Amino acid sequence: MKGVFITLISVLWGMSSALADTPLTLPNIEKLPELGSPANTALNPKQEINFGRQLFRELRQSQRFIEDPEIVEWINQLGQRLVQHASGRFSPFYFGVAQDNSVNAYALPGGVVVINSGLITRVRSESELAAVMAHEVAHITQRHTARQLQASKATPWITGLGLLAGAAASKSNSDAAEALIVGTLATNMHQQLSYSRAHETEADRIGLRILAGAGFDPNTLADFLEQLERGQSSIYGDITKYLSTHPLGIERLSDVRSSINQFGRRTTADSMGFKLMQTKIRFLARQDNNGIDPLLQNYNRTLTTLRYNQAAQALAASQKLPTNPTTAVVQAQALNANQRYSDTLKRFLSSVRLGTTSALLIPVAEALVAQGQASKAWQFVNSAKLTETTSLEFLEYKQQLAQKLGYSADAMIAVAERSLRLGAYKQAKLTLEQAQKTRPTPANRQVITQRLAEIKQAEAIKKELEKF
Repeated sequence: MKGVFITLISVLWGMSSALADTPLTLPNIEKLPELGSPANTALNPKQEINFGRQLFRELRQSQRFIEDPEIVEWINQLGQRLVQHASGRFSPFYFGVAQDNSVNAYALPGGVVVINSGLITRVRSESELAAVMAHEVAHITQRHTARQLQASKATPWITGLGLLAGAAASKSNSDAAEALIVGTLATNMHQQLSYSRAHETEADRIGLRILAGAGFDPNTLADFLEQLERGQSSIYGDITKYLSTHPLGIERLSDVRSSINQFGRRTTADSMGFKLMQTKIRFLARQDNNGIDPLLQNYNRTLTTLRYNQAAQALAASQKLPTNPTTAVVQAQALNANQRYSDTLKRFLSSVRLGTTSALLIPVAEALVAQGQASKAWQFVNSAKLTETTSLEFLEYKQQLAQKLGYSADAMIAVAERSLRLGAYKQAKLTLEQAQKTRPTPANRQVITQRLAEIKQAEAIKKELEKF
């Protein structure tokens, strides 16, 4: 555990950029401050990759993350769009949305970026959200968190509250206990560690290049920083207590302006996906969605009437939405609520592909089951390629569908997959061992063997990391 909680470094950041509509010729602005070699850290790249994944799993268990398949898919697509323009990356990147109303985002070693729902609901544009994420990606590619680990590894980070909470949880689940301790420390770590001005300048410069390369306008970054410097950030609420971890200063603002001048200004607009997902996250948080445009009002009305099982009203509201990939999920859900399953399949079945997960997969599978095509629904669901960030709601649906079809081993494997992504290795192992007793198919036996080997490796990695 020692290595788990001394490295978690939260990163608050709110910046501005916007969605691109024309190509950019990027200047070379990566003449960075002398910070020493990125390799001169306590963790080597392989350890850092393992470390980030383990931390992400423990945070996912101890804190509430939004697991809505549509939001998970959207935030990771946006994140990967930025990562494609990040040089020096050595690991996969994972993006998650924590269900937390505070304005915050933070980077973990090994490619993990966590964005609070409160940040997403409060940003003024897709530009700002992309800038937050680009800045965090830059902290990771420059291995700032790993450097902080080396600089502070002798610091005693254990808190009495975290230990007491963990001890209470350990009575029933030792995996949960460790995750709870990590989660307690994660929420407070950023108040104790601060990136240096040199790290912030480096992340600014590289973040700007990532942002511009992904087609966003980097100019609004300086505008936002100036608002913070002048105390004009009331739209975000009280964030002054976080600013100590991200020093501003006139020198930094000047450096950002100088770098931005090499790109020029671009006029861009928010994507429909961003507008809908921002509205959906406000809806899930039961926040006010007043003052939004008519299209978003109809989207919010559809979500609200579905929540209260008002099928006819949901269908009427959904029919006022344009038909495109960003509205397909809620339109399919409204059709299913009205038992118009054939219409769901007629309109959306062709959009679902074998081997891929998408938010549209669940409502299409539900329609197939209702139409007596459960085996076809299972074919789609079971073929979906799983990743570290796969929505837990998707795995829960896969379990339910397998149980409905009488596929006991498949249902248990789905449960184990969920446990694995929460770092609950003991629970995952027990579930897989139980699945072995159900006469699984050859394909299932292969999956069980692979997952048991992965759990064994993950436990060994966790033990190794505890030495730090």
